[in-house]
Amino acid sequence: MIISPYLFFGGNCKEAVAHYERAFGTEAYIGYSEAKPHLVEHAQIAMGGITIMFCDWDWEGTYNKGHDFMTSIGFNEPDKSMIQTAFNILAEGGEIVIPLKESEWNSFSGTVRDKYGFRWNFHQI
Repeated sequence: MIISPYLFFGGNCKEAVAHYERAFGTEAYIGYSEAKPHLVEHAQIAMGGITIMFCDWDWEGTYNKGHDFMTSIGFNEPDKSMIQTAFNILAEGGEIVIPLKESEWNSFSGTVRDKYGFRWNFHQI
């Protein structure tokens, strides 16, 4: 079984995916809607054995920016710089919810809400 987070955007998915590519040092696949070519129909980034998927909201109903969702990413790296870099990039234009620090339950962790309203929890495995 594979579980992948799927993040929805209100028309700015392409911009957000470029931001996440920079944060995680990877390239995304991006497919556009034929009916509405300015919207991302599906995008995905693969990293560390998981896939994070993205699209622009284009269904009936109301789009709720970053509605009560958090992605937790564990880094299996002894060097904390990779975590720090991704955390700092996602904090640009967003807010640091819990600063990166050592804690009693994890050697290094923190949470950030990015400028798109999504929460990301980073931790060292």
